[in-house]
Amino acid sequence: MAKFLASRLIGTFVTSGSTTIEFGITGFQISGGERTMIDITTGANSSRAKFPGLAEPLTATINFIYQGEIAGLDAELKACGGGTLSIRTATDAEGCDVSYILGNTEDGPLSVFLSSYSIEGEMDGAVTGTASFMRNENAVYDAGDGGGGEGGEEGTP
Repeated sequence: MAKFLASRLIGTFVTSGSTTIEFGITGFQISGGERTMIDITTGANSSRAKFPGLAEPLTATINFIYQGEIAGLDAELKACGGGTLSIRTATDAEGCDVSYILGNTEDGPLSVFLSSYSIEGEMDGAVTGTASFMRNENAVYDAGDGGGGEGGEEGTP
């Protein structure tokens, strides 16, 4: 496993072309689920009436450290439309369990689209940057024995 300075979290992004990009995470924000309120006011109402709409998709913005060349990382990210993402703890201690924050081993990695990225700098072979991922809400997950239906139907990711 690669070592990433100043990072106790490891992100793994597997592109749709099956290229694995592993990076250290220095900070992240996960958001989603907010519901836009839909105005359902009619002429008969004395005040505005609103109803919650559909939830926004899960998005993850990640600040990362990548050990490698900018050109290789840039080429992979430019070519990528989708893939899978997982975030886990980095551990060097023998006998310590790895904890998954996103995309655990039971359900598998989370199917995502790479929505944007920026590369801030390179120093001593380490590239720093920011990447934003949006959950692929149309992904079909194998429901397994989790009660979500037969394999191949939509289930809990």
